[in-house]
Amino acid sequence: MTAKKQSKSISEVTLDNLGTVKRGKVLEHPVFGIGTVVDIAEWASGDITINIDFKENGTKWLVPEFAKLSEPTESGPSRKVRFFNKVLGKF
Repeated sequence: MTAKKQSKSISEVTLDNLGTVKRGKVLEHPVFGIGTVVDIAEWASGDITINIDFKENGTKWLVPEFAKLSEPTESGPSRKVRFFNKVLGKF
């Protein structure tokens, strides 16, 4: 029998490339676009996952070390996000 993975919800986390991330913070992903942090989970292993609600692409759990998250620019979604939304018929 395998042990069930356990996580706990945390209110904020400090990441090297983004500073302090907490619920409500707006972030951008190169494919999913701009979204709002809904939850942050810390796993028993110490790993962190962030649940982000992307306006055009739904809610996703992402591992921040691999997700290429950034602060959104004032000019709106990045060129790559606009391209993927166009390809997917969302723009």
